Amino acid sequence: MVTELNGSAERNIALLENQIRTVNELIDKAGKTANVLQKEKEKHDLASRVYTSLARSRPLALDVEEDNPEEPVPENNISVEPASVDFDSLSPREKALLLHRKGDGPDSIAAKLNMSRGEVELIISLHDRRH
Repeated sequence: MVTELNGSAERNIALLENQIRTVNELIDKAGKTANVLQKEKEKHDLASRVYTSLARSRPLALDVEEDNPEEPVPENNISVEPASVDFDSLSPREKALLLHRKGDGPDSIAAKLNMSRGEVELIISLHDRRH
């Protein structure tokens, strides 16, 4: 009878050890998941701060040159020529807005500037919301 009790106790101990091991594995998995979620939250917060700073950045002050501009009427024989802007010296935001003002669509702008369509749409929507 003592031998049977020892055998039963050994089986019960083995079952409890398996359950404890399973619980520990689940706790480890939950800890890893919590770490991943924390990192994702930090990335989301950083992205939010970046987009907020983009929205608050200085307004774009560029004149759009059209393909067929109307000639300005000179007064007192003084010729008026628009200031030339070096496209490469502009920020990506300014480039996107300039192309948008010229009539390019988000897909076209994204391809020209090597950006995602979402970035282009965000820049345009933030700028439009401010004005």
